[in-house]
Amino acid sequence: MKKNILLLLGIVLILSGCRNKFDGFDMIYRKDFAKAIPAGASTFLSHYFIIEDIKPDFATFAKNNGKSITDVKKIIPKLMRINARFGDANFGFISRVFVVIYPHKEPTKKVEVFYRENIPVNTGTILDLNAGVADMKTLLSDDNNTYDMEVRLDFRSTPPLTIETFVDFSFLAVTSEE
Repeated sequence: MKKNILLLLGIVLILSGCRNKFDGFDMIYRKDFAKAIPAGASTFLSHYFIIEDIKPDFATFAKNNGKSITDVKKIIPKLMRINARFGDANFGFISRVFVVIYPHKEPTKKVEVFYRENIPVNTGTILDLNAGVADMKTLLSDDNNTYDMEVRLDFRSTPPLTIETFVDFSFLAVTSEE
């Protein structure tokens, strides 16, 4: 038993050292869902929440970090958290979440940036998502345009109450890789 634990620990340490490590700066956003998650919504349908006209504000993020567009190699998804505005909500009724972004009013150019499947029933008022791997530099470094975010929720059971929701999300502007 002790050998198995040591072997497992060794594998974890080796694999954790093989990950790419990125240097760069965070591009952090907070946005509200345009509408609340309604009580009693169907479990047979996917529910879509669109956040429109998000300004990348790349120039400000870059300037605050002493960087320019030429310093940035790529921009990748980092973190996303769905938050209930009030503490009496529980996101345990959600089974899956998929988040895509695309240039404003151009949904044919969708790119998945965050996701989460098999969400635990005891999730609570905060739901953390996994980051995708897409390079979003073309879209997020152009301050002349905006982008839209589409959040798709699949429910395992009907929401017991209406939930006002906001999201915190960030992208990492990578300036070097190890």
